[in-house]
Amino acid sequence: MEFIRVDLPATLLDMELHIFADEHIGDPQSDLDRVKARIDIVKNTPNAYAVLDGDILDNTTKASLGDIYTQVFNPMDQVRLGTELFQPIKDKILCITRGNHEDRTYRTDGIDLSGLIAHDLGLHDRYSPTAAVLCLTLGADEEATRKGTPVTYTMYILHGAGGGRKMGAKAIRLEDMASIIDCDIYIHAHTHQPISFRKGFYRVSSKRKQLTYVERLFVNVASNLTYGGYAEAKEFPPGALKTPIIYLSGRRRRFSANM
Repeated sequence: MEFIRVDLPATLLDMELHIFADEHIGDPQSDLDRVKARIDIVKNTPNAYAVLDGDILDNTTKASLGDIYTQVFNPMDQVRLGTELFQPIKDKILCITRGNHEDRTYRTDGIDLSGLIAHDLGLHDRYSPTAAVLCLTLGADEEATRKGTPVTYTMYILHGAGGGRKMGAKAIRLEDMASIIDCDIYIHAHTHQPISFRKGFYRVSSKRKQLTYVERLFVNVASNLTYGGYAEAKEFPPGALKTPIIYLSGRRRRFSANM
């Protein structure tokens, strides 16, 4: 687990966080036009930022699940294309993690494809091969906020593993992240199902001798795969493609997720 702190512009009072995961570049069902459109939104929206949460590449190999004969790009071309696609927003990418599809090559040959993309984008210091804790501060400019009280948010970001066919199993995987670490927001991918919900929680401060009620936000990411291929052959239902966008306020502690 890597701790990543990013210094945002001091005048940033509101931001939206776009999560890219399970894009599966190289799979014939991956909608590249949709990826490009979402990247353009981040590029052209001043207060928009991004997180790359694994399985950006499909990386089907001879030893893995999937059909190597229908891959649109070979793994090396997937790395090149992935780097090229995200190059225009490299300064807005806050964190990169590795997914199970990229992990295939690391487990067999020790080559970290996600790490290569992070390095080529100049973001090696924002990369974690496993999970990451991302710390962001908004509203740090006293003149801009009039109060000078910055708001800090913590996020636990993990591509994930396992899953199940039913919505409940996918939600449980997401909710279980809170049993590992205490954060404001939990971001999970892998199960290809867009989900967002909130849960109440009491934090104990022994120093202040008080309990503080807080709410935590849980977000699971959709995939970028249109229906067909492996999912259809294995009788999985079509997945929803619209991924939640996280909204953060620097004026006061307030966050939400909307699709």
